[in-house]
Amino acid sequence: MHKLAKNKLWLVLFIGANLFLIFLQIYKNSIFVEKAYAQQRLEREKKQLIKCKAHLIAELHAQQAHAKIKQFAMTQLGMCKIELKQIRKLEQAKNEN
Repeated sequence: MHKLAKNKLWLVLFIGANLFLIFLQIYKNSIFVEKAYAQQRLEREKKQLIKCKAHLIAELHAQQAHAKIKQFAMTQLGMCKIELKQIRKLEQAKNEN
């Protein structure tokens, strides 16, 4: 009987250990799936941010275009185009006064 009790104990420990390892494997797989979904979400966000960055760079280049700056200065700031002969150096202006 004593030997039979030992065999049952080993059998119970063996089954318990196997069940523990099965649950551990399931837990590991669930964490892996969760991290995979998070990675996919982050990659989607990264692609979206790259598109947004490209759009903003294109908009910046459009705003830095000389024609756009000239149009803004003339319409919004009320500046007008001057001729080259109207430009004077500071020293010339000082000597005339």
